[in-house]
Amino acid sequence: MAKLFWGRYPILAALVLGLASCAPAPASVGRKEETDPRATAGPGNAGQGGGATGEESVRVSRDEGASAADQSGEGGRERENARRSGFDYYVLALSWSPAFCADPENAGRSPEQCAAGRPYDLVVHGLWPQYEKDYPIDCPTDGEPSPELVTKMLDIMPSPRLVAHEWRRHGGCSGLDPEGYFAATRKARNGVKLPELLRAVTTLRRASASEIESAFLSANPGLGADEITLQCRKGRFQGVRICLDKAFKSRVCSADIRETCPEGPLTIAAIRAGKSRPASRP
Repeated sequence: MAKLFWGRYPILAALVLGLASCAPAPASVGRKEETDPRATAGPGNAGQGGGATGEESVRVSRDEGASAADQSGEGGRERENARRSGFDYYVLALSWSPAFCADPENAGRSPEQCAAGRPYDLVVHGLWPQYEKDYPIDCPTDGEPSPELVTKMLDIMPSPRLVAHEWRRHGGCSGLDPEGYFAATRKARNGVKLPELLRAVTTLRRASASEIESAFLSANPGLGADEITLQCRKGRFQGVRICLDKAFKSRVCSADIRETCPEGPLTIAAIRAGKSRPASRP
């Protein structure tokens, strides 16, 4: 039937064949497809769960500053958009002061915390606003903590420099003024009890990460194993991070809040001369 049709209309057949010869050739099957770079999993995402993206692989220490990749392109836009819409929860970062002061460089740089007669134990490093993925830093602020407020915080944050740094780095992202932010910091700290394992550590101790975690869970009923992470460095216990909702109730930490302690015994540095300060351990 087709041959009969085209035989009757030869001019139409020639026109159709000519148009077909001008059509673009189909794309090669082997051609590399362009993809959204945000959908490409970057290195180092193991353990973060499925669906990790390249942007999520860019992680920096809060105290080392954000990388250029975080401050430009998609990373910068995501941070800015998230800042405008608020944050999801807090991370209370608590540091084991004896471990910090065991480093001679730190001891010399922070005499308020490390000088003899300064027997701090678990001190506040900071209260950090956090997103479910990523976190805000260096948000605009409308003021600075007063000298009186800084002095008031030294019982749990034993360095004026630390108080000022945490306000500039994280406080402005809370949406609170200095008084409100540091009141929230104290409330969060007062909600965490120091376990017996870390009380009166007058000589060097050893314990595994699981033992230290269990001690925190026993001392703080309601705190779950997925709501706290331990921080270590070079086999030394450095502190803990506890995830809190905006009402300061513990909640599950997101994948960003990683534990850094190895298996096996850890060193718990001894508190410096004297008894640990009561205000730093409810």
